[in-house]
Amino acid sequence: MTVFKVRWHPFMLDPTLPNEGVSREAWLGKKFGDARVPALHAQMTKIFADEGVSYAQKSILGNTLNSHRLIRYSFDSTNGEYKVHNSVVNEILLGYHSGGKNITDINVLAAAAKRGGLDAEKVIAFLKSDESSKEVLDEIKV
Repeated sequence: MTVFKVRWHPFMLDPTLPNEGVSREAWLGKKFGDARVPALHAQMTKIFADEGVSYAQKSILGNTLNSHRLIRYSFDSTNGEYKVHNSVVNEILLGYHSGGKNITDINVLAAAAKRGGLDAEKVIAFLKSDESSKEVLDEIKV
């Protein structure tokens, strides 16, 4: 059997988004036009349903630097434990796309990290610091 080890790297779709976030509806309307938003939601709902996952149409889009810092932390703090690293990423993505969670909120990120196998209190302390911000931004090359 072939085993793949996936290491997640940061990429920001829109690095100009504010930390507090904006409505996904408003952002999509501004980017693609308000008239296209219902069709975009319908398309995403179908794509997610085909994979057996629900799609949350309403959520907050915001600056994802802390999400990327947490993803890096999930790898570095476990000495490269891919299972934890991928579980944390999965929890963040499911929380956002299916649960409509605001992944700019450090408490939301800490809860995702806990479900993924990390200590939530340590994650909150980490996210309240500036640790790894420079490294993540350098990797993104914003």
